[in-house]
Order: sequence, then structure tokens, then C-alpha cells
Amino acid sequence: MNFLRKTSLRSLIYAGITPDMNLDMSLRMQMANLAALLGIFSNISFSILFYKYDSIGKGLIPLVNTPFGIAIAFSIYLNYKKKYNISRYLLLFSIPSVVFLTTALFYGNLLGAHYFFLLFSMLPFLTLSYSDKYKIFIYFFLNILLFFYIGYVHVPPLLSPDSPFYLVEVRESFQIVSISICFMIMAVVLFYFLRNTNRNQSELQKANVYKDRIFSILAHDLKGPIGSMGTFLGILLESNAKITDEDVKIGLKELQKNANQCYVVLENLLEWVKKDTNHLQFFPESVPLISLINDSLDLFQIQSNDKNIKWQISVPDHYYVYVDERMMSTVLRNFFSNALKFSNEDSVITVDALESRESIQLTVTDRGIGMTQEKLDSIETGMSVRSDFGTFGERGTGIGLLVSIDLLRIQNAQIEFESHLGQGTKIKIQLPKKMN
Repeated sequence: MNFLRKTSLRSLIYAGITPDMNLDMSLRMQMANLAALLGIFSNISFSILFYKYDSIGKGLIPLVNTPFGIAIAFSIYLNYKKKYNISRYLLLFSIPSVVFLTTALFYGNLLGAHYFFLLFSMLPFLTLSYSDKYKIFIYFFLNILLFFYIGYVHVPPLLSPDSPFYLVEVRESFQIVSISICFMIMAVVLFYFLRNTNRNQSELQKANVYKDRIFSILAHDLKGPIGSMGTFLGILLESNAKITDEDVKIGLKELQKNANQCYVVLENLLEWVKKDTNHLQFFPESVPLISLINDSLDLFQIQSNDKNIKWQISVPDHYYVYVDERMMSTVLRNFFSNALKFSNEDSVITVDALESRESIQLTVTDRGIGMTQEKLDSIETGMSVRSDFGTFGERGTGIGLLVSIDLLRIQNAQIEFESHLGQGTKIKIQLPKKMN
């Protein structure tokens, strides 16, 4: 069975947890699985100790323990099969039941096992949600009552006067084990809880960073083009003056340019969020490189004409690259957008390719303003890069370049930058080919 192959400690603790599960549910599932593992360990430890001593419990107490140990282990399997409610209630029933049965029948309060009820009373606070508050309090008070009943009221019917449990050395052995296991379980659970709480806080801080960055992008990088689109539409629809065909053509071109800019910004934002939330899917296929280039350049014809920039494309039709077409289109749009953004008016941008045995090197070269060595170092180390204004005052998000580098890394491609202030930038991308 697949479940039996996944028996590492981490896989057992994370049994049943899915990527779409929220943080609170994930934490409670981990705590339930951890409690089950600790319960199994305690069950085995006490069974070995009981078997060591000659008494009515020799063999009989381990026999009582075993079914409950199996039930506790089965709760992890039920989580793995996504039967969460059955697993949770089986765990909450089995853990105190085995202690109550053995203490009530065989040794009462002599061995200190009744202190486990105090520990068990806290279990539903870690494994159940706030919506189950009544079940939590009922379970809590029930375990408190069991603690007082076994500790101060109940007399075990199978505890004989000559039982070895009355011997000081036997009682001390069991009490030491009981106290040690109690404190060990408390320490492990608290440590694990603190660890996950810290992780949740980090996730929340990360989510706040996402929120702030998204609001920043929406406020600065989409506000301008969307505002311009509204302005041109207002002029076209509400102007009382006669509008010529040339005016309409200019307005539509401006609308298209702003729409393309919004598209690139939103696409980068989407890829950025997908990548950092592990929702990015990779489907490589063999595609013609020239088609990817031409399709990406279609978005920038108006901006190219505004700056009177020429594109020199030297890529043979028979060059095929093994990439994810959607990812690679995003990468090319970002690099072409940056090359156009930082190129001077009346300049040339060249795009050429060179084939080797295992890859195709795509090179994009502009003669624009270039980058400083400090910015190049930031790019190499994967640090956030501040977006500068383009030669026509164009504004960017600052995430397009980092998203593109990550998308290339996912596709097993390599990238190299060469840039000098005032001389331009050259980007070399080694794209894999599908080998026969």
C-alpha cells in the first residue's frame, strides 16, 4: 500500500494534509497526528514495563493496551484517507479509554498513570476548532473527573494485596516513566505548537507583504493606464467638437497601448503569486522559438512606433525549444518590455539565436540606458530590484524581472546579463531542446 511506504516521521505527522487546507486546520491535523504518535509510544512503553513484572497484569495489561494502540495508529491512517472527523473522535476516545481501563481494573493511582488524564484534558483544545467549544469543555471536564475518580475514589477490583505494584521500587519505576512521558509529551506538543505558530505568523507577514505589494501595483502601475483609458473614452464619447478619423485612430492606439500595459502588469502579478504560493504548474513541450517571439512582440508595436524603435529578429524557423509555452511567453514579454522601456528613441533592438547540441541561446540586446553593477549584483542574488523610469517616463512594477528569472529556472533554462551604463543591456538565455 502507498500509505505503508510513506512511514517517515514527517509524513506521518503530515498525514491527510492537503495543499488547499487552511493554516488553522493544517495545524490541528498535525497536532492530532503528533498526539497519536506520542500515544502509540506511551502505549508500547507501558506494555513493556507491565510485562516485566509478575502480576495478574503480566500479559493481560499489554493485551488490553494493544487494541487501543492499534486504534490510535488507525486514526493516522484515517487522516491519510481524509476521513478527518472519524479519525479525530477515534483518537479522542482511544487515548483516555486505555488509561481508564487499565487503571480502573489493575492498579488505580499506585503508578501515577491517572495524571495522564490532566494531559488528555488539553487534547481537544489542540485538535478541535472553536466551533466545537461545547465538545471541548465536555471532554475537558470528563477527563478532570476521571483524574479525581481514579486518584481518590476508585479501588481496582483486580489489584490483589500481594501485587508487585505495592513494592516501592516498582511504583517508583512506573511513576518515573509516567512523569517523564507526561513532561516529554507536554514539551514536544508545546514546542511543536510554538513552531507552527511561528510559521503561521511568518505566513501572515508574508501575506501582508503580498497585500501591500499588490495594493502598490494596483495604485501606481494600473492607475495610470486605466485612468488614461477612461480619459480617452470620455473624449471620444462626450466631446461636442467634431472628431476626425485621425483623432479616433490616435485614441484607439493609446487605448490599446494602455490595455497592453495593464495586461503585462496583471500577468506578472499572477505569475508572482502562483510561484510563491506553489500553485504554478509546469507543462513543457517543443515549440518554435520564432512563434514565441513574434507573438510576444505583437503587444509592443504601438510603443515601438512611438519611440521609432526597430526590431531586428534573426531566429531561424526550425529552432525549437522545450519549454512551457505560457511561462516562456511571460518571460519574453518582460524582457521585450524592459528592452523597449529603457531604449533610446530611434534605436535598434536585436533578437538573435544560436543553436548548440543541447540548447539554443537566445540573445536580446538593446542600446539603452543600461544598468549599474549594483543592480546586476542584486539580480544575480535574486534580491528585489527597484524599477527605474524608462526613457519616455514609463513606470514598471519591479517584479517582472524576478518573475522571469524564476520561470526560466523552473524550465531548466539559464540566464546571463551584460550591461553598462549608457551603452545598453544584453540578455543571454540558454533554452533547452527536446533531445531524441
